[in-house]
Amino acid sequence: MNPSDILKRIDRIGSLGTLPAVAEKINEAVAQDTCTPAVLAGIIEKDASLSAKVLKLANSSFYGLSRRVDTITRAITVLGFNLVRDTALTVSVHRMFSQQAGGINVEGLWLHSLACGVAAKDVLSFQQGSGGHEAFLGGVLHDIGVLLISRLVPDKISELYSGRHTIADVLATERKCIGTTHAEVGAYASEQWHFPASLVEMIRCHHQPRSARLSPRTAAAVFVGNEIAKALQLGTSISFFVSEIEPEVWGVLGITAADMHRLVKTVHSDFETARDLFAG
Repeated sequence: MNPSDILKRIDRIGSLGTLPAVAEKINEAVAQDTCTPAVLAGIIEKDASLSAKVLKLANSSFYGLSRRVDTITRAITVLGFNLVRDTALTVSVHRMFSQQAGGINVEGLWLHSLACGVAAKDVLSFQQGSGGHEAFLGGVLHDIGVLLISRLVPDKISELYSGRHTIADVLATERKCIGTTHAEVGAYASEQWHFPASLVEMIRCHHQPRSARLSPRTAAAVFVGNEIAKALQLGTSISFFVSEIEPEVWGVLGITAADMHRLVKTVHSDFETARDLFAG
């Protein structure tokens, strides 16, 4: 298959290759300099389910707020535009994962993606004690290309994603079968969705963090988060093999392999919290 063929299919595929409408509107609004808390709140509040989920997340221990927020406008004021956008987009992505896709364990892939996001956030905030949320959405979205490929070429899935091969072998098989990789498909779709360039880079470089130029630290966090999620067997990954983390990656993050024991305990706890939040 020509590499451009599957990308053209994303353009033509309709709902399979697009975000929910409310997510697109949120993304477009936050990108505008004229966007106000009231404007963004108005978009979110039109979706009652989304509003409830955003408030539930905002008031959870996941974000560590010291006071309760009871309106979307207040959540935006306290958390900021970008964090509320990322929260709303995460909820929207979860909806995409709730739709059945041929040949893959969608729920398992969602849990793996959520675990990667949680781990990436915890990795990035390990030294500074807070923050790290910029890596969370990148982790949640890192394998969005797998979800799209499973809907575009369902007949190829058993050949592509058995889970029994190293990620290098998976990428080689993807290139052989469809002419591109899930990382490239995910990055391409994210560009079509007008995601920030740094987020597109996280998705494109989640197996090759040293290639990242815009935000190498967050890309490294997503890479390590992915490996932690696999090591802890949280969800279902396209490769069960844990990749070696190179010294340069540890250096970019400012942590060491010796820190992993404490970090892994934090990830386990935070993942259970996040899973419960999205379960309802």
